Amino acid sequence: MDGLSIRKYAEAHQLNRGSVDYQQKKFFSALASLLKERDEAEGTCRLLKPAQK
Repeated sequence: MDGLSIRKYAEAHQLNRGSVDYQQKKFFSALASLLKERDEAEGTCRLLKPAQK
C-alpha cells in the first residue's frame, strides 16, 4: 500500500499493527484463492506448491 511498512500504514490510518497485518493476510489469502480457481479453470498451475516434508 503505497510502499509503506505495516507500522507506518497503521499509524497513518489510526489502526493497530495487528489489524493491518490481519487485513494483509486476508487479502493475500483471497488473492491466492482466486488465482487457484483461475488456474484450475484453465488447466495450468502458476502458483508455487507448498514444500513437502
